[in-house]
Amino acid sequence: MSKLQRTVLYPRPKPPKPPGGWTVLKAFAAGGLCLILLVFLDATYHVFAQAQAARSGGCYSNIKHMVSALAIYANENDDTLPKGSIWMDSIAPYVPNYRTTEGLETSFHDPVGVGEKEYGYALNQLAPGRKTVDIDNPDRFILVFDSTLLGRNEFGDKSSMPKRGRHENRNVIGFLDSHVQWLPMSVD
Repeated sequence: MSKLQRTVLYPRPKPPKPPGGWTVLKAFAAGGLCLILLVFLDATYHVFAQAQAARSGGCYSNIKHMVSALAIYANENDDTLPKGSIWMDSIAPYVPNYRTTEGLETSFHDPVGVGEKEYGYALNQLAPGRKTVDIDNPDRFILVFDSTLLGRNEFGDKSSMPKRGRHENRNVIGFLDSHVQWLPMSVD
């Protein structure tokens, strides 16, 4: 029998194929890709979370400026708070950057959850025209707060606060003694 006949009649067995499925190298490559994807998604989440926190911090700052401006206004006006229908207009000279339209609108505009031409803050309906010296417990008297009333110079009671909170289930409230705090809202 010749070599050719032997090769045709009795072909050499082919080396066995490696078993199908995952090899160690494939598993490491897939794990590495998953890790890269997780790092990217985590970084993206933090960018968005920081942007939200910055906007929420802007609201906190705005209310701090407003309650401070209301205190200065009252001090210069015989300890009397402004009328409700013009309260934002009355405190504008005491708010930082009030001389520029951009600064004024930014100071009175909640950066989260309201439209571009809406405001989102309200003065406590019990405050307009009152003498500050006649208000008991100024550290508990809510003066300005996040509100669902979106017009300029809005005033109302705290029932107009967003029910779910405008800032991650919280609202910002400012008190007569000029301190500001976050108020957690219940989520139904």
